[in-house]
Amino acid sequence: MWHLEHEQQKKKAFVNRHRVGKEKLFDIGKPVLVFQIKMGSMLGKLWFRWTGPYWIVNNHDGTYHIGTLGSEVIPKWVNGVRLKPY
Repeated sequence: MWHLEHEQQKKKAFVNRHRVGKEKLFDIGKPVLVFQIKMGSMLGKLWFRWTGPYWIVNNHDGTYHIGTLGSEVIPKWVNGVRLKPY
């Protein structure tokens, strides 16, 4: 049992060591673009993968609530990896 805990701690330390400083932090009220993972049937090199602009409404540890220009808040949280500044 000790070996399993030791290996988990080693993996966590490795991930944290390589993750530090690579997170993108966005301030509330800043415009962002969102990367679309599900593009539907329109796959191709000319399809727009970034949609927006959206506004950051709320954040929590690298996940964000975003809203549209009409002050409509989208109910799902978006991971910060899928965002880029507008």
